[in-house]
Amino acid sequence: MNNQTGKGPVIIQHGLTCSSDDWLLLDKSDNLPFILADQGYDVWLGNSRGNSYSNKHLRYPETSLTFWNYTFDEMGMYDIPAVFSYILNVTGSEQLNYIGHSMGTMIFFIAMDTHPHLQSKVKRMIAMAPAVYLSNAKNPLRFLTKVSSETLLAYTAKFHRGRVVPKTLNRILNIAGPFICFSRTRGAICKNLFFLFAGFNKDQTTVRTVSLVAGHTPSSASAKTMVHLIQYIKNPRFQRFDYGQRLNVINYGTQQPPVYNLTNVKVPIMVFWGQNDRIVVPKDAQRTISELGNIVANVQVRDPLFNHFDFTYAKNAKKEVYDRCLDFLNLDQVL
Repeated sequence: MNNQTGKGPVIIQHGLTCSSDDWLLLDKSDNLPFILADQGYDVWLGNSRGNSYSNKHLRYPETSLTFWNYTFDEMGMYDIPAVFSYILNVTGSEQLNYIGHSMGTMIFFIAMDTHPHLQSKVKRMIAMAPAVYLSNAKNPLRFLTKVSSETLLAYTAKFHRGRVVPKTLNRILNIAGPFICFSRTRGAICKNLFFLFAGFNKDQTTVRTVSLVAGHTPSSASAKTMVHLIQYIKNPRFQRFDYGQRLNVINYGTQQPPVYNLTNVKVPIMVFWGQNDRIVVPKDAQRTISELGNIVANVQVRDPLFNHFDFTYAKNAKKEVYDRCLDFLNLDQVL
């Protein structure tokens, strides 16, 4: 979404198993990319490696286990810096703004900690439901913490070829999902499954939106990133992938994975968090906020039922979040 009015580039980065599509499912007047573009920003929609729009490699085919051998570490250490470099080179800008949701915030923080020189390239950052500390999460993923990382990786390598969801099943879900969910009865079931993971907020998510989401999500990711996520739920540390003590010594030189340091992140940040988020619960969000080095605004979304997915799909996302994002980027007001 190129715009020549001079407000500069802004990256909008999605969460795990999502894609740039998810930001565009609300009506044009209510979705964040168009709101920013209409205000003169040069909008860039990120797509994390492995999703529907980011599944090519110069050396490895999508069917290769090596292609899917990555975690949040690689996404933050290599992918985000590469995206920054490309956008700044194409636009000729010296700085950019960054907006992330969930995993999109985590990989940004990894990039800033491991490449501190990049912080001068970031004008402002907005973090929606920052998925850093997840040990108090209240959704069904918690049940997978009972299974070892080695078992999960072995299973997905054998049956999923290293993906979170097998490719054929992923396609079936994306094709059949909209038809299954677009009815009053079946749509209610889809909505409740949706809420089970994110938090219940039935008035802000329509059956139409859920059916659209089902056509685009999941958008695939490596099983290793999902295992990394489960490790965060199991262990209250913001750290690199845990291979187990023996392999950690080989990979890192220590029995425990190195920890990322949020206090090193000094870019101006506005954080949004929801009271009804079952993935990034308020307690975990506040821990992240307390450790970040330059919080300009700590915003509790006013809707008490606002959940994890509402940042991208809720009818009131514009009023509760996007309008305030615009104020922050424009520096008209912060709160």
